[in-house]
Amino acid sequence: MDQDHTVSLFWRLQLVTWPAYGIVSTVGALPYVGLSPHLDSVHSVLVGKAVFSAAGLAASSALRTVYRRVAAQSGAWHRIAPLMIVLSYLAGLLATMCANAARYMVSGRYLDTVWSSFFGGAINASAVFLAWSACYFAIRNYQALEAEKREALRANALAQQAQLEMLRSQVSPHFLFNALNSVHALVLEDPRRAQIAVEELADFLRYSLTQSKVVEVPLAEEVKVLQKYLEIEKIRFEEKLSVSFRIQEQTEHLPVPGFLLHPLMENAIKYGMQTSPMPLQVELTAGREGNSLRLAIANSGRWVGPDEEIFARSGAGLGLKLVQQRLEQAYPGRHELQSHERNGWVESVIVINLAGAGAA
Repeated sequence: MDQDHTVSLFWRLQLVTWPAYGIVSTVGALPYVGLSPHLDSVHSVLVGKAVFSAAGLAASSALRTVYRRVAAQSGAWHRIAPLMIVLSYLAGLLATMCANAARYMVSGRYLDTVWSSFFGGAINASAVFLAWSACYFAIRNYQALEAEKREALRANALAQQAQLEMLRSQVSPHFLFNALNSVHALVLEDPRRAQIAVEELADFLRYSLTQSKVVEVPLAEEVKVLQKYLEIEKIRFEEKLSVSFRIQEQTEHLPVPGFLLHPLMENAIKYGMQTSPMPLQVELTAGREGNSLRLAIANSGRWVGPDEEIFARSGAGLGLKLVQQRLEQAYPGRHELQSHERNGWVESVIVINLAGAGAA
């Protein structure tokens, strides 16, 4: 909580609690008017309680100044507690003297009053200020704890963002390496198509740079970037590659880490081209399942295990590892990543629980 807000909250509480105390104590004293020497008339009771409340507001405001200085120097309770008792008694004594003086003046007994009677009720009044002091430190400590929690959450969010940016910086070179391999293959096969691929790659990199500082993007933007990548791949593979998208409209605005799906799409094309009958079919689907977002990239072909030559030759495994790390950073305890082979298709599925993310 910032300093201005804290000061504003203090004065709001002061201007509410002391008048409220004055009203409550006045109502409590009215039934005893005329039954006690210090409650000789309604008028004197009203004046006395009003002055006590005003003096209480002023005295407690002064106490706050002292308490803040003492707490700043040492927050140890063995120093603060005795000070609270002494200052609460002095504040109660001051407020009592002011209230009694005002009450005696309006009742016409001011000149005939014994001086010691001005102190009557100081002990009871000190209990009021002691309670006020205890409440002040309780609120102060609560605000300090809340501030520490906010700072801890902020530090954790910054650390998480830094980790996500680091992981994203690993994804971009990984993608660029694969894209350049595609362009290199085209240079040998068809220089004209290689030129078009370079232009498409330049457009993609230009877009990527504009999004370099954005950790999360709407799913629609992530799909748009994937389409730019696929345009490069289609230039290379032409009719050998067929890609389809099935994106539910209500998922397009949902935020996902930028470049989250690229490694999965790259793997689908890389291994699909080596294990699938042509044309290779690749499908991206996105949909809501209750409170979860389900993202899946499937390709025709078979699963390539880590013991196979294709896996070792391509240096596989990095893409899935990057995706898993980014999910763990962005959605700790709220995600699943699974890959499986079924009926001639290989599918990688990401499920993100949106319940704790404030998603619409």
